Order: sequence, then structure tokens, then C-alpha cells
Amino acid sequence: MPRSAVRTGAHLRPILLLTLLFVVLATALAAPAKAEDPAPAVDPAGVTIDQGVGTQTYRFPVLLPAGASLQPADPAEPADAVTGEVLVVDAADAVVGAYDSPVAVDASGALLQTSYAIEGSVLVQSVTFTDTTVFPVVVDPAYTKAGLVATTPPPPSEGIATSAYVGVPSNYVYNPRRGSLHDYCTRSPDEFPGIGKNASFKGPCARHDLCYGGGRTSKFTCDNRLRTDMRSNCAYTYGVWNPQRAACYRTADIYWAAVVIHN
Repeated sequence: MPRSAVRTGAHLRPILLLTLLFVVLATALAAPAKAEDPAPAVDPAGVTIDQGVGTQTYRFPVLLPAGASLQPADPAEPADAVTGEVLVVDAADAVVGAYDSPVAVDASGALLQTSYAIEGSVLVQSVTFTDTTVFPVVVDPAYTKAGLVATTPPPPSEGIATSAYVGVPSNYVYNPRRGSLHDYCTRSPDEFPGIGKNASFKGPCARHDLCYGGGRTSKFTCDNRLRTDMRSNCAYTYGVWNPQRAACYRTADIYWAAVVIHN
């Protein structure tokens, strides 16, 4: 090989090395960053989903007391496919609170197929989107502390309430381990997850539980009060012109139909 060619190759070697280094750095910077879980919270913030195809998962790290764990409220449910409440159980095996049954509602008020998986202290919610899903979709696991949980009316989200707020009675004890008369809306979401603010069904469902447990009121009356109370909280939360009110009403009617048929 001519000496001039050798000198030229030696001269180009640093340039080639710099070019290779540039390519490696550019590739590393262009690679998508690994998604990190949000900071753990007792009541994790919900997410609003603007698009999705098929089944997607959303992770909600939970801030647990020392020695506590997440467990399905129904022992028969596997930890990777929970459709009911998820309990927070302390080191002494006492229930300190629970996460509501998984729910995902699209912009039309349609309920989507969804479930939880428990991964240590992370609640993973799977949601299945279809061709008819209307976005955005709201996913918001709701936490409730066990025990006496009387509530006071929150301020109306749109300034002026057009209906009375139905809260949780002061004598209602929330603890899903005690059975279906102590878990708000049994195996159904305790809130209608709206965009901006959720409509609470806890008060109506708690009063329905107490109505059933009292033994002095007919099932027909208890069930109809449930529907009236749920629709009242829908109207309290969403203004007359808010399309979420109609979607909330439809969900209330579904709950009412379920208790009429199955209870």
C-alpha cells in the first residue's frame, strides 16, 4: 500500500471515531425513556386517556402503612384479575381501607371492560378499548378509609346545585369484609368517574345498605330510593347543560336495574 494511503487512513481514524460516538449518542437520546411509576399515594390521582387500542394497563403505586398489603376483597379472585374491591390490610390482618371496584367510563357514559392486578404495592388497572369507545376515558381508583365515614356535601362543581346532595349517614360502617351491607355499591364502582369531577354514589349505596339491613322497609322502596338518590348526586355534580349528567343518569339506571333484578 502506498505510504500516502497509510497516512490518509491514519488521518481519518479520529474522524471515524468521532462520527461513531456521535451516532451512539444520537441513538441513545432518541430512544424513548422508560416510563416511571408516579409517586406512591394513598389515593392515587386518576388519569384521562385520550386514545387507546385493545387492552392497555395503567399503574397506580399505593402508599401503604408499614407491614400492610393489598388483597382482593373476594378471596376467590386471583390477584391478577380482580373485578371487585381491593383491601388494604395491615400487619395485624385488620382492614384499614379499600379501593373501589375498577371502573372505566368513556365520554358517552359507556362502561368499559376493566380489572385490577395487584403487583406488590402497585394497583395495575387494565382497560379494554373497542371500535365504539368514545374518548376521553377516565380511570380513577378511589380509596375509602374503613370505619365510620359520614360525609359532608362537597361544593357543587359548577357553582349552583340544582339538586340536594345525598351523603353517607353517620351510622354507616364501611368495611367490605363485613359483607355486602358494608361496602357501598357491591362489586360496582362507588363513583361515576367524570372529567374534572366524579359524582359520588357512596351516600346512595350506603343508605340502600341501611335500608336493606333495617328490615322495616320493602325492597321495592329501598331500590327506588337508590335510583332517586344516585340521580340526585348526578344532578348535584353536573350542571343542566353538562353532557356528563346524562351519562351519570344512565349509570344510575343501570345500578337500579341490577339491584331490582339480582337482589
